[in-house]
Amino acid sequence: RSLTANTRRAMRQSGWMVRDRFIRVLIDLREPFASSMVDWLASNPVLCGRRYEFLFDKGVSKNTKCFLFAPTLGMTRDDFLRSLGCFSDVQPAKTGDRIGLAFSQTAPIAELKPAQIIAMP
Repeated sequence: RSLTANTRRAMRQSGWMVRDRFIRVLIDLREPFASSMVDWLASNPVLCGRRYEFLFDKGVSKNTKCFLFAPTLGMTRDDFLRSLGCFSDVQPAKTGDRIGLAFSQTAPIAELKPAQIIAMP
């Protein structure tokens, strides 16, 4: 089944037990560090002691939103994506839009400026 308005609750249903495991990163593509930041996010970084896996990105002309998920023993990245439905009939370019519908009603809880981010060796 594809993700529709009726299945947006999949995020809320599965998301309640893992609601603190998601991160959305908004990157201004005009910044000089933007491409290296996207590459770093796609490399399954460790943030605050958790390893995050890349879910998808939703790029636009000036900004891109990258969504990350920290798996648990009970839910992997693939488990979460399966809970949203089948995307086999969706064009690859549209898959991020479909997955993004699951996050359409989520509100940000923190915003970090580049100066607040410190790379740890």
